[in-house]
Amino acid sequence: MISKESVTDAALALPDADRAALAQTLIDSLSDSEKKSIDDAWIDECKNRLAAFRNGEIGSVDAIDVFALTDQEVSE
Repeated sequence: MISKESVTDAALALPDADRAALAQTLIDSLSDSEKKSIDDAWIDECKNRLAAFRNGEIGSVDAIDVFALTDQEVSE
C-alpha cells in the first residue's frame, strides 16, 4: 500500500493546476456529511472575517490591488 507521505510528496510535486484538480477530486470523493462539515467551517470563517472587518479588527484591500498582485505573481 502507498503511504500517505508518498502520495503527499507526489501531489506537492505536481504543477499548481494539477494540484488544484487533484484537491477538487479528493473533495468530491468525500461523503456528503464530511462536505457539509467543510462547508459549515467555511461559513463560520466567513462570518468571523466579516465580523472582524465590521469591528475594525482587520482591513480590506481594493480589488484592483488584489488583481494586480495576482497578475504579478502569476507572471513570475
